[in-house]
Amino acid sequence: DLVIEILAVRSGLGLAVMATLAAARADLRSTIFTRQLPLHFFRNIVHLASQYVWATSLLLLPLATVFALEFTAPAWALLLAVPVLGERMTASRIGAVVLGLIGMLVILRPGFATFQPAALLVLLAALGFANTLIMTKKLTRTDTNFAIIFWMNLIQLPLALIGSDPLFVTRLDLGQLPAVLG
Repeated sequence: DLVIEILAVRSGLGLAVMATLAAARADLRSTIFTRQLPLHFFRNIVHLASQYVWATSLLLLPLATVFALEFTAPAWALLLAVPVLGERMTASRIGAVVLGLIGMLVILRPGFATFQPAALLVLLAALGFANTLIMTKKLTRTDTNFAIIFWMNLIQLPLALIGSDPLFVTRLDLGQLPAVLG
């Protein structure tokens, strides 16, 4: 599957950059140290799955629809922050969620002939991204931003490789190198 292979390349390049930067730091251990490894694993399984579903939706829907529906992630994050992080739901947050959901309904137009079931994939990805945002916020209480990104790439690379054709790297040629690096 091309989508998971792209995600594997992304994680591989990200890990190479992060490992190089980590090695250049004086105190490597404190740079990537975490006490929250299970949360990192859960976060990155959800994040990789959300990226996969989102990227797949790009093949099925107009780009504008995908991006518009992806913007529901902050509304989902606001709703999740209340039970998970203990944040307060203020009037302005309620207003933001309501307006976001109204906007989503305008885009989806449920019940009309233009409804596209693939739009549900984007909403699933947005919900996954919202969960990732909540878990990231929780991780920032104990881990550095650098550690969070390092562990993201380290965990997502083998997961993406599991879903990839083992020989996909051999199909890459030098003409594709600028796109891969981009």
